[in-house]
Amino acid sequence: MNSRSLPLIVLLLLVLAVALGWHLSSPPPPATVLTKAAAAPAAARKETPSQPKPTNEPPHVMIMQPFANKPFIGKDDLRAITRRHALMRDPNADQKMPIEFYGLVVDEKEQPLAEALVECTWKWTDDQGQPQSKAKTLRSAADGRFHLSGIRGKTLHLKVSKEGYLVQRPRVAGDYYEYADPSSHLYVEPDPKRPIVQRLTRRPEAEPTYAFKEEVVLPADTLEGKANLRVRPIIRPEEADLHFKIERSKDAGPNNRFDWKIRITGTYGSEFIITDEEFLLRAPEQGWQPDSMRAFQQLRAADWPKLKLYVRNSERRFYSALELEIMAYDSRRKDGAACIRMRTVTNMNNSPVVDHRPPTSEALATPPGPGNGPAEGGGS
Repeated sequence: MNSRSLPLIVLLLLVLAVALGWHLSSPPPPATVLTKAAAAPAAARKETPSQPKPTNEPPHVMIMQPFANKPFIGKDDLRAITRRHALMRDPNADQKMPIEFYGLVVDEKEQPLAEALVECTWKWTDDQGQPQSKAKTLRSAADGRFHLSGIRGKTLHLKVSKEGYLVQRPRVAGDYYEYADPSSHLYVEPDPKRPIVQRLTRRPEAEPTYAFKEEVVLPADTLEGKANLRVRPIIRPEEADLHFKIERSKDAGPNNRFDWKIRITGTYGSEFIITDEEFLLRAPEQGWQPDSMRAFQQLRAADWPKLKLYVRNSERRFYSALELEIMAYDSRRKDGAACIRMRTVTNMNNSPVVDHRPPTSEALATPPGPGNGPAEGGGS
């Protein structure tokens, strides 16, 4: 070996030794684990969005609240995917949804109400098909908020109350919550910054009101009738407050055999509001009209559709809450007449308070007016 090549060989051996030492001192790479998601075909993996990915137990995903009025979330939404996965693991998973609820109790002026009683009942069906339920009571905090969590079921029912207040909400919903189907447009994930509002209305001071209940027949030749909301019997031709006219279908066929319309007209200065909600304790301030027509389709002859009206007359100094049940084709009569059942609460003091509280005494109050029978009940 040439003496001049010896240093070069030593240098190469030194470099190799350093490289070998660095490699041996480095930590080993992690082992590759083939998960179910990685082993699945590409078409199956396409169902799950990249961010975020569902976990085995995602309570923050499965918890829902309704009445958000959001569009359909779609089958590729994380909530829908996790629900399908849960049902694959357990066919009864819909009965075991984690339930969480953020609520806010307010009054008619949208101010928070403290110490409101919240009665919570959640229900489900067990693995043996038996209905089950549990209950719990809460109180709203100083800011009107309350929170329910740590339970599982399918549906949640709430009843909110407070001394001196009444529940005031639309008829369609407000106390029933479904947790099993996140694809519904009525559902939303719970958010403490967006609690579900529960509205109570302070009950006004008692005023004299009178409750009437009558059933009247509209003759077959005219299908017309009138109502005087200040006296009983309320069907009187003189000084009537409302006029009713039913129009039956003239081109009736197999699909519209019992279609009909009703025109309601205020008389002697009366105006009214037709509502689809529960009656308020006070009649609304806006929306009054002297005339309106409602149409009813695809009914049976024996159906009794309902209409709710607030009625006012400043000259005759009264407000009323009037409920009508109307049978345009009275199957009980052979002469072709129609029939209307009427229930009304009338305040004759030109006050919009239509809250009726029956008297505590056995004697029923009788409203003023000639020839009146006793009213169904009187105000306090």
